[in-house]
Amino acid sequence: LKTRLATVFNPIPPAHRNLAPAFDAEAQAYLWERVYVPMGLVGAAAMLLSIAFSLLFSYSFTQLGWMPHGGLALAVSVSTALEVLTLLFLMRKRLHGLQERQVAAAFGAALIFTAVMTAGLLFWLEWLRFASPLLLALGGVVVGASLYGLTILPLRLPEVHALFQAVNRRMTR
Repeated sequence: LKTRLATVFNPIPPAHRNLAPAFDAEAQAYLWERVYVPMGLVGAAAMLLSIAFSLLFSYSFTQLGWMPHGGLALAVSVSTALEVLTLLFLMRKRLHGLQERQVAAAFGAALIFTAVMTAGLLFWLEWLRFASPLLLALGGVVVGASLYGLTILPLRLPEVHALFQAVNRRMTR
């Protein structure tokens, strides 16, 4: 199975793919393990960490008088963040750099989106404090999505440009 997966999902860099037939199946399997085994180990560790954090944070939230599912959300967020940071660290070492400026810019943009959406949703919740839960939830989705869209457009992110191009291509078919 490993050999079959190694030939389907070819881990050989694109610049060397023309040399791929020269690699035997064992060499490709070795490359597969070298690239994907650390990701599996980090993913398994993150899952175990998520379980431990879920138990800890749910209990802590309950003791504080808060709803325990908030602890679950926090546990998943923290464990996923730690997983991403670990994978970034490992990838940076293996690839000898990761375009840190672009990563930092994307992180900064995400912080801006988060701050704007959080402020807007807190205002929404305070403004409609006594509204029905359905109106709060549906309106919150609309407010959050609208604020996200309005925040993302002025930053002229390449992903947004690519999305508009893909939609445009799909519409002109």
